[in-house]
Amino acid sequence: MVVLTLAAGCLPARRSARELAGTPGEHAGAAPTGEVREGSLHGGFITIRVVLPPAGPRPAPAVLTLIGQEDALLALGLAVVSFETHWELLQPLVAASRPAGEAATPAPPQRSWGKWLLASPSPRTVGEGYFRLIQGTAQGTIPQVLDWVGRLPEVDAGHVGIVGTSTNGFTALQATGGDRRLVAAVVLAACGDYRSFVARSPLGLGGEMPFDPTPDYAAFLAAHEPIRHPKRLLHAAVLMVHGDADHAVPISCARDTARVLAAAYRRAGVPERFRYVEVPGGTHDLGGEGRWQAFAWLYRWLRGPEGRTLGSRKR
Repeated sequence: MVVLTLAAGCLPARRSARELAGTPGEHAGAAPTGEVREGSLHGGFITIRVVLPPAGPRPAPAVLTLIGQEDALLALGLAVVSFETHWELLQPLVAASRPAGEAATPAPPQRSWGKWLLASPSPRTVGEGYFRLIQGTAQGTIPQVLDWVGRLPEVDAGHVGIVGTSTNGFTALQATGGDRRLVAAVVLAACGDYRSFVARSPLGLGGEMPFDPTPDYAAFLAAHEPIRHPKRLLHAAVLMVHGDADHAVPISCARDTARVLAAAYRRAGVPERFRYVEVPGGTHDLGGEGRWQAFAWLYRWLRGPEGRTLGSRKR
């Protein structure tokens, strides 16, 4: 297991990573401090927003953020990319396709396994819908967003990163493994070991019984679990941050993922591109500690000298 910490000194001296991290919600809802570019895909089903930093290089390196923190990222000289999928637009289509007289919500099964989005009527399919949704976002929606962002002359398409926490952390890691345009990633409170997560998490089977997925589900996991395909991530600089008191995503899942990824990066001769930070006493909400680690890593690999080894500034 690799447990390391970052120094805030890799950020501009005038503002440390910890200062930029602030307190939870401090930057949420703040007015943008840079120029905004907006667009949409599929008739407005997906909307995209890019905020350009008021200062820094042009074209600007960018971060696809799934955690917010717009002002802090802009202060680092990074363009901020976000998107929203408007699932509500599908509701009229679903209603129109439902046979007359059919109930809108079927009666729940007598017994279900797992909780929240991982819940399933069978212990063999716990989490299947959850991970297929993550896969669809990571390798369906996000590449389309990157296509759109890559056409903006103000954005350095060769230096784009991604950051996410919890479900969005799973998505960030999956997306990075599927798209080489993402050259830096921060994964907070998530892991790449899907089988262990389902088996051990209280949101899944919680250790109640062995996890024995159906053949189709097992094939899906074999094809997409990041822990089984570490080479897919070697093009990117990946940071994982996890709290050792996280019960939603057990620490063992994060440690197993970190062990496999660290070994893969060492074998590839680029061990500096992977870092695992374990926060003592940290829960599923890593708060400011997770944010400052994220900001330092993104600045290091998207704006710092080491970032020149990733991607290309040629359009």
